[in-house]
This record gives sequence, C-alpha cells and structure tokens, in this order.
Amino acid sequence: MDRIAWRAEYAEGLKIGRQRACPAQRTGLDLAGAYALLAELPSSSEVIKGYKGALTTKESQAAFETREPALGILMAGMEVKGDKVKLTDFNRGAVETEVGVVLARDVTEVPSAGELPALIRSCHLMIELVDLNFESPPSLVDLVLNNAAAKQYLCGPEIDVAELERAALELRLDDEVRY
Repeated sequence: MDRIAWRAEYAEGLKIGRQRACPAQRTGLDLAGAYALLAELPSSSEVIKGYKGALTTKESQAAFETREPALGILMAGMEVKGDKVKLTDFNRGAVETEVGVVLARDVTEVPSAGELPALIRSCHLMIELVDLNFESPPSLVDLVLNNAAAKQYLCGPEIDVAELERAALELRLDDEVRY
C-alpha cells in the first residue's frame, strides 16, 4: 500500500459518519509495513507529543494473535484543550483512562526494571478517546494502520509517582458523574 493512498484512507476514517478502513487483507501489508506507514503519519508541521500502547493485556493480545502491545502516535493536534469533549466528534467512541509518563531522556534500548524509575521525569493522569468505528473487525495490522484507534486525548496535571495509587479522575456526561 502506498503512503498517499494510506493517508487518504486514514483521514477519511477520522471523519464523522465514516468508517476506519481495514486494508490489511486486500493489500497484503505486514506489521513492519504498517509501522513504516504509521511513522510517516505526522506531517512536518505536526508535533509528536508521545506514544500510546494498545493491546496491553494478555487477553487483548490474544484476540489479535500477538504477544506484544500495538503502538500509536499522540500528536499535539489530537490533544483536547480544556475539559470538555464533543461526543459528536466520534462515530463509535470509547474512553480509556491511562497513566502518561514523560521520560527524562530518550530511550534507545529496552531498560531493565531497575532502570525505569530514573527514566521517569513526570507522570500525568490521562484520558484517551478512541474511535472504534471500523468497517470490519480489524486485524493487528489494521489497528496499527489506524494509529491504534487513537483520536483525541486529555492530559492532566503532573502528579507524583507515589500518588498514582490514590489518584482519581471523574468523568461526566451533561454534568452527571458517570465514572
């Protein structure tokens, strides 16, 4: 699948009333090819704010016949400013609560468990907003080609790592607490 055709399908799938494409089977694209295309997602004017993991449990990995998480890119233009999200921005939206980690330095190799604490500069409670409106059940390749279903995210204030166990988020719909 060429880069221009993929970008067009990806952009179309983000529009309201449209479905995210699942081109893996018809194109024969493999996982390495999907990640190569995903790496080209940010345009030269877009700032990468970070990366996201999907399929982070053994159960979700089993559903996609993999043993590792799928990755996506969080770009500055995807960040929701303020604390309100428009439900009309989503076809089949879902909410995922996350812990965002800002690293103290670039990481080029997998660190050991003992090295992890020194790599963390700060933590943030985050809400990731995904859109799961796929044209058919996605394969792992399709999930990667659709930026791991990412659409928007909210990043909360910095919190101390020691406070993570007690940290909480409150989600409301029309001023009614839902979570």
